[in-house]
Amino acid sequence: MHRVATAALTALILTPAVAEVSSPPETAQPGPAGLVIKTAKITGGKLLIAGTAAKAGIVIRVEGHPRTTTVKPNKTFRLSLGWFPADCRVTLAVGARRQPVLIEGCGPTGAVGPAGSAGARGPTGARGPAGPHGAAGARGTSGATGKTGKTGPQGPPGPTGPTGIVTTVSFAGFIDGPIDGNGEWQFTGDPTTVAVAAGQRLTGSGVAITGASAVPGFFYDYGLCYGMAGGEVINFAEEGLELKTFSQAEPEHLPISSTTVVAAAGDYLVGMCVRADDGDSIDIAYKMAGWVQVTN
Repeated sequence: MHRVATAALTALILTPAVAEVSSPPETAQPGPAGLVIKTAKITGGKLLIAGTAAKAGIVIRVEGHPRTTTVKPNKTFRLSLGWFPADCRVTLAVGARRQPVLIEGCGPTGAVGPAGSAGARGPTGARGPAGPHGAAGARGTSGATGKTGKTGPQGPPGPTGPTGIVTTVSFAGFIDGPIDGNGEWQFTGDPTTVAVAAGQRLTGSGVAITGASAVPGFFYDYGLCYGMAGGEVINFAEEGLELKTFSQAEPEHLPISSTTVVAAAGDYLVGMCVRADDGDSIDIAYKMAGWVQVTN
């Protein structure tokens, strides 16, 4: 996808048995940053850290990563990150205080071992016997060339082909916010419905006005999406071509134009869409508008 900014990922190798790494104990007393760590492990392809703090409303940062979280009124907090440190340790920060956390079930990346020596070359096998040569068949005689036939009459003109544009539909309306991220594409506002035959193309353009009040902000994707009612919401663009923006307190206009070919016939929902990580909330949402064409 076209990305305004890209989060750096650090490779991690999970090893089921590493002697020097153990599960983090559940601490009865707060650590240096005043946090009690309940969970610090890798689950579902993400790093999960959860626990309690001395009071609600404080902001917890992850050193080396832009993600933060705010302690809830019940004094609990939770961080879910698609990021893994190479040494299986992270540091949580509350203001100037730091608290290291050891990740459960994680092993540091080991060194690459030396290449093994090449094995001995095996002996050349014996050459098999040649098969018998088949006899050549007799060549047939050439047939006589036939006479050229008369030119036939010109056929009638064919029917006019279908138009390129099948239908054009617009969509517009307010966006019911907030939109809570879950890692999947979600429509913003009410999408429109178009009937599409197999192999036909959807081409559209739209704009959404959204933002988030979280400080610091976070990255989220946006674009044009389609999908059947109750089914998966799919971005028009191929993977790696979606657009990304950074949330900010002021609402931002997010324009997009895109096209895609639908493989299966059916009635499809089409509209503006966003995708945010689990725990992120797009809570500044105003309006969206656009149009979509079905073409052959």
